[in-house]
Amino acid sequence: MSLKKGRTRTILEGSINSALLAVEVFNKPRTAFKVENYISLMIIAWTRLFHAHFNQTIGDKYYHKKGRRYLKVDGERRAWELSECIKKYGLLSTAEGANLRLFVSLRNKVEHRHVDMDILSAMIFGE
Repeated sequence: MSLKKGRTRTILEGSINSALLAVEVFNKPRTAFKVENYISLMIIAWTRLFHAHFNQTIGDKYYHKKGRRYLKVDGERRAWELSECIKKYGLLSTAEGANLRLFVSLRNKVEHRHVDMDILSAMIFGE
């Protein structure tokens, strides 16, 4: 697939950079919060990967109010989060979808609740 210059390429490069940074952070032995950072950065990477795909194929990846108006958060159009991207894409294998949904649930634990780092590490070991 030939990438449109500009926005799609920029979004894809952001995805790649986020994934590479996630691996780099995870592999540093003395990094604090490395599991939490890895999960968060990989969520960003996958979300941007889907956004690049949608920008290339359908052009729009935002929530709409009734009619043609966009739903806004903090004054900006609200883009689809990873869970919505998974639904809209629809071409993932069962295993891929399950893996991504696991990461979303882990991210929610990291972001919205306190989870002990050792428990979190054990939860993702082997995933």
